[in-house]
Amino acid sequence: MDQGWPNGEILASYAAALAGRAVMSITDDQGRILHATNAFCTMTGYRLDELIGKDHRILHSGYHEPSFFADIWSCLANGETWRGEICNRTKDGCLYWVDATIVPVLDDGRPPEKGAGAMRYVSIHHDISERKSAKEILREALESIPEGFVVYDPQDRLLECNSAYRHFYRASSAALKVGTSFEEILRYGLANGQYPEASDDETEREAWIADRMGRHYNPQGESIVQQLDDGRFVQIRERVTPSGYIVGFRTDITEVKRQAATLQAAFENFPGGIAYFCENLVLRSANSKYRDFMQYPEGLVEHGEVQLADIFRYNAERGEYGPGLVEELVARRIAFVCRPYPHVYEHERPDGLVMEVRSTPVPGGGYVFSHMDVTIRKEIEKALIGSERRAREKSAELEVVLAHMNQGVSVFDAEGRLTHFNERYEEVFAKAPGEAKVGMTLLELIRLESERGDFAGDPEAHVADLHARLAQGETVRCRFELASGRVVSSVHAPMPGGGWVGTHEDVTERERAAAKIVHAANHDMLTGLANRALFTRTVDDALRRIAATGGGLCVAIVDLDHFKSVNDTHGHAVGDEVLRQVSERMRRCVRPDDLVARIGGDEFALLIEGSTNLRETAALIAARLVETLGAPYIIDGFAVDIGASIGLAVGPEQGNTPDILQRNADSALYKVKADGRNGFRFHEDAASRLGAAAG
Repeated sequence: MDQGWPNGEILASYAAALAGRAVMSITDDQGRILHATNAFCTMTGYRLDELIGKDHRILHSGYHEPSFFADIWSCLANGETWRGEICNRTKDGCLYWVDATIVPVLDDGRPPEKGAGAMRYVSIHHDISERKSAKEILREALESIPEGFVVYDPQDRLLECNSAYRHFYRASSAALKVGTSFEEILRYGLANGQYPEASDDETEREAWIADRMGRHYNPQGESIVQQLDDGRFVQIRERVTPSGYIVGFRTDITEVKRQAATLQAAFENFPGGIAYFCENLVLRSANSKYRDFMQYPEGLVEHGEVQLADIFRYNAERGEYGPGLVEELVARRIAFVCRPYPHVYEHERPDGLVMEVRSTPVPGGGYVFSHMDVTIRKEIEKALIGSERRAREKSAELEVVLAHMNQGVSVFDAEGRLTHFNERYEEVFAKAPGEAKVGMTLLELIRLESERGDFAGDPEAHVADLHARLAQGETVRCRFELASGRVVSSVHAPMPGGGWVGTHEDVTERERAAAKIVHAANHDMLTGLANRALFTRTVDDALRRIAATGGGLCVAIVDLDHFKSVNDTHGHAVGDEVLRQVSERMRRCVRPDDLVARIGGDEFALLIEGSTNLRETAALIAARLVETLGAPYIIDGFAVDIGASIGLAVGPEQGNTPDILQRNADSALYKVKADGRNGFRFHEDAASRLGAAAG
């Protein structure tokens, strides 16, 4: 032993340990290093002669606060052993973590009594750097998840949660401590107004807690929609692991709820009955007029998963489809209405009500059915067709009837010449006074419309096709777009003995309402950008096209850096305005044919197509986005600063499906986040890495 080391059997045993493989050091009561093992020198990177006599702070990393070391010295001064994790720095500046045990002893090796003062400190270290690194990576990964994430141990005590979860439950923040039970957190939040959906009545509140606890312990794969105190809605998904842990996710669906309300309002204000059936032909949404028109019993379309076959079966059983076996009638009906293209048909119910039904396939699967009551129109058509002779004799009476109709009406004889029309006919087609005259042919009328821009097709071809179809006894439906933007729907019904009756209706508002429904289903309500569904469908279509004709595409995922702090600091109104400005800047940064979409709260996506220099083009766009999105946003007189991290994946080389491309772009995005954010990076798959290594 070196000079200055005290004698004593216990200290001698410590000295013997120094010759072994233990990572051990001994310091005096001033913190100077007296001895260290070879393993200690290897860990720190110092030679023994560089350590002896030096203050132990030579190893300090700067990671810990001064109060951390003050607590250690206080513990040792009381004669107590200290155990904990310390971050140190090696000679070459690298940080490492150890699990340290520091034991105070007197010169003679005896443990000191409280207050006696320790003369020596024996420190035993275990390297835990790898474990700490893995833990930090896991923590950073959890923090990068935009959804709230939480884990409860098998005793239902809080084990871990990320900041997004804490942000959702700010009113419960004081209770969100490791070791607190879920029920304690739930009751604390209830007492502090976290859950406005819970009743003020004590009995009902206890019932609410019991229900929530039951779903927590037995989630069974179901999700829960919960309203929070700030008006937002979150979707709760919880799973029980095989070892008894409960893992939970919280997703902000406030905007989804807002869009759903908008769609429902459009449904309810549609001027007829409308229903949406998913790809499995299960009713997912219907307005009240649909139920009223079809006269279904209460509960048929409101409860459970009602299939289209169930509705057709009910109709068949009440005789709407005539005689026959019910299941055969249902099968024929489904085959008739579920065609892969839009079509229109009429359905007359036993009570005489006539419905015009439009069946429209939905991209991705499913159908939208709209129902309009055309009973009066059909009665008029029948009356006109059945009483042509009497109508000629009583033309004055017919003119009165026509004048009071809401639809425009035109009657042509067997030679195709106009014999009757009402004022509404002229109004619907925006005809000038005196333009339509009895005796004119349909071709003459349409040529006049073509000259002023109200007919876009070939007049001769249109009239020839109409005559041919009417001659076959077909009721012909036509759609016209006028120069003013108005849309006219015409139905031409053949009459016995030749000629036809045309009814004409301005359906502009109806089509606009339907267009709004389609647009709302494919676009983000806040920014007007494409939504995730439209983006995924467009990428899939592009991949199919590329597989057939060649070319390539690039999918970019854009995540806004520090956006969550904007909502926390300035509120959601400012956050929404930032998102709107971000969408405008993104539109200006891309080419006219590139698709920009909002696929999450602060997450956007780009589809960039090209056959040459695709990677260079995508890199230029990504660099422009990073620079443009990183510029300050001036809102209500103050500046908001955020950044953008972008991950890119090139298809079909790095993915031949939308999911794979987005997943690879996400992988590149997380690497940008790990490297300090505010930049872009292309995905590097295994093939490209092997190629680089071989080169």
